Amino acid sequence: MTERTLPTILVSNDDGFSAEGIQALAAGLSQFANVVVVAPALNQSAVSQAITLKKPLKIHQHSAPGGQELPFQLYAVDGTPTDAAYMGLFKVLADSPPDLVVSGINHGANLGKDVLYSGTVAAALEAAIHGFKAVAFSLVKSQAPWDFAKAVDCAVHFCQMLLEAKDVPRGVVFNVNVPGELSEDRMVITDLGIHDYTQSVEERTCPRGEPYYWIGGSLAGFERIPGTDWDAIANGHVSVTPLLPQFFARNEAQWLGKQRLSSWKLDPSQLDLKAKS
Repeated sequence: MTERTLPTILVSNDDGFSAEGIQALAAGLSQFANVVVVAPALNQSAVSQAITLKKPLKIHQHSAPGGQELPFQLYAVDGTPTDAAYMGLFKVLADSPPDLVVSGINHGANLGKDVLYSGTVAAALEAAIHGFKAVAFSLVKSQAPWDFAKAVDCAVHFCQMLLEAKDVPRGVVFNVNVPGELSEDRMVITDLGIHDYTQSVEERTCPRGEPYYWIGGSLAGFERIPGTDWDAIANGHVSVTPLLPQFFARNEAQWLGKQRLSSWKLDPSQLDLKAKS
């Protein structure tokens, strides 16, 4: 296979272009594809689908430390994961669209409702919205040291499958979570699970005497519901959850239709729109 016939893969993430996970992923995918990394310049975890519209973006190409040659192209964007994916699709690869867009490997899980906050998933969703094959990978581990070998092996296998398949659904993101400890090399198709975090607002005081706050919390627990991503990870299996960017709730719409909304009529004369003094 010549270089010209190799597929092109756009890679992004939310941990930043220099993160260990994206570097390992890009190197692994470079074994069988032309890989172009376009990722945030800084860590952008939990920024969801934020896109930068009120300020200009800058993009810089990077090489390996010491001037060594990388097996992939590497760009850093001073924006969000969505910005990076967008710049990769419509600037860096505008003349040669990628065959696949891959986000990750995230340093930590993206399970259950995490996908609503995840910049890793958001980068893949941006590609899916524009009709590209898209997948997001995360390593379910809470702290260093990070060992991405199994996650890279899983990503290589899954991405090769997506590239070879002719009927891959468009507009969907495959959210893949790889457990830190695999019980066996098994991928399980899952639904989003249920978990919760503790709620925390920590107040501190800056040197000028003004208060500032850190929000967050830690994992409070999850439900072992068979068929969900959390259950698959708890069993030591790789979880694969297909996600759609559409949020329409059909059953709830049917309920809403029974609430006599059609009988409501606006009567401006009954509204007091004057500002209260």
